[in-house]
Amino acid sequence: MMHAPLAPELLDYADEIGMLIIQEVPVWGREDPQAYTDNPVVRQWLKEMINRDYNHPSVIAWSVANELVLDVDDWKKMRMSNEQQAYIASMIRYVRSQLDSTRLLTYVSLTAFRPMVTPANDPAGLCDFICFNNYGDFVQAAKDIHEKWPDKAVFVAEFGQSQIGYNKDAVLSNKVLSHLKQLGKLPYIAGASLWSYNDYRSSFPGTPLGGDRTWGVVDVWRNPKKAADQIAQVFSPVKTIQTDWEPAKHKMRVTIVPRKKDDLPAYMLKGYRLKWELLAKNGSILHVDSLLLKDIHPGDSSQSQGLDYPPTFNPYTLRVQLMNPIGYVVH
Repeated sequence: MMHAPLAPELLDYADEIGMLIIQEVPVWGREDPQAYTDNPVVRQWLKEMINRDYNHPSVIAWSVANELVLDVDDWKKMRMSNEQQAYIASMIRYVRSQLDSTRLLTYVSLTAFRPMVTPANDPAGLCDFICFNNYGDFVQAAKDIHEKWPDKAVFVAEFGQSQIGYNKDAVLSNKVLSHLKQLGKLPYIAGASLWSYNDYRSSFPGTPLGGDRTWGVVDVWRNPKKAADQIAQVFSPVKTIQTDWEPAKHKMRVTIVPRKKDDLPAYMLKGYRLKWELLAKNGSILHVDSLLLKDIHPGDSSQSQGLDYPPTFNPYTLRVQLMNPIGYVVH
């Protein structure tokens, strides 16, 4: 979520809703001066973060750095210095041996997929899983990483194509949507995370004149753009929900089409509910009901359910929602 330890309140919320978190210390970017072997300052940061947050079940991994590279202009020649590599090795060793031997360890790479990088000159192989950031062809980047480290799961820690834009009609690029479909076909991919949820104030080069980096699917005030609906659809736990509604007969049939095994995401749905509402023309709710669904596994056949409602209602709209076990709408 950020290149620094997270607020305890945010971790409490992640615990509550079942979100999986990678926590990270603030060692980031080109030739960060903190990136040297056994740096006592970073060791203290890691110790304080892990001691404070050790009992949060949402925290599944610790990250010791983000985008460490030599300061070179040619992106194809980007690599890590020997000192940066030694820093990664020393901090992974320190956490594993002295602070927490139970969680996954990683850092976020900006080099592992580059042509001149090999397992001999990059520390990605020391990670339990490889994280990388890429704003181009992140599918090919993932393939290149897998070719070099075939025994590692890969997580796309940041992906994107360009800033989405500030207005409410702003959308994700077709290239990003196409890449996401391709990414799910790679069996070693653990997941992917769009940069970013919200627009944010910045003085970074390339920031629009308004002063906001407009990467978000919501703006700085958290008003959603069209991109928010797109990303919700892309990461929905089911492929689609189809509804055949016959108002004259006061009945409907709802069909849930599960994800395939090679989709992204693809996981079992247990304890999910189908909620349906009948609404009047003014938007008021005339009737609401829900039912518990059978467990849904990736690759299952479609699950169909016939539903009837009393003829006393004369609804103008039908709304169907898939709810997860703690009541959040996921489709």
